[in-house]
Amino acid sequence: MLVGIFYIIKTKYLYVPRLGIWGAHESALPVGRGFAPLHWTVLRKNRELTVSIFQLVEKMDSGKLLGQAKCPIQKTA
Repeated sequence: MLVGIFYIIKTKYLYVPRLGIWGAHESALPVGRGFAPLHWTVLRKNRELTVSIFQLVEKMDSGKLLGQAKCPIQKTA
């Protein structure tokens, strides 16, 4: 499980683990694909953050979804 990673994992490593590599992304994938999803959520003054658990594949933020959880945002500056 990868969380908070900012670089792309080389394809040759993605399928070494039998069940693949899974990661967390702070957006409702596939809608919120891309960099800095948490920052965009705050800048857009959204009242809710969605965290997605997904399998890493060659195309960034495009793997199978394991699940998503919604978290309320109490206050932003």
